[in-house]
Amino acid sequence: MNGSCSNRILRCKPSANAPALSSSAVSGFAPISMSATLTVETCYSYPDPVAVKDSKPHADLDVSAMNVRLLEPADLAASRIWIDNWQRMLPCLTATRGLVPTSLLDVIERFVATAQPLLAIEREFSAGDPILARAAVFALLHAGRIGAPELRTTPLSWLTRFTSAEAQP
Repeated sequence: MNGSCSNRILRCKPSANAPALSSSAVSGFAPISMSATLTVETCYSYPDPVAVKDSKPHADLDVSAMNVRLLEPADLAASRIWIDNWQRMLPCLTATRGLVPTSLLDVIERFVATAQPLLAIEREFSAGDPILARAAVFALLHAGRIGAPELRTTPLSWLTRFTSAEAQP
């Protein structure tokens, strides 16, 4: 291994042959016993632009191709809510990827031809756990098939109204 490499991947793998480690040796931990083998795997050497002065990771970047826009504090606040809302929706989309049937997407899209709150959609299309209905709503929103303009300025809630893209002004 190269001594100048600072990017080491440490992996802890259970092993029957490894000596028992006791966490009671470290103050503040309850005594438990476990066996593990600590191995150092591949060392990748990437230039660190902060640590290496000669490094030019963005030398091929065309600055003229970028648009710079100044944001007012009110715009930043509105963006923060939008980002927070998507941070709440994306785990639902990820957890249910491949589980939401196309038929559910289609029927929910028709249901929101007139604006409907999330609560009404979940009540209409879920038998028990509302997660698939909620995931379908978020998937339709992500695909642009439905909209919820208030998500840009208001935190996501059961009262958030969703409407089909065709019905939006």
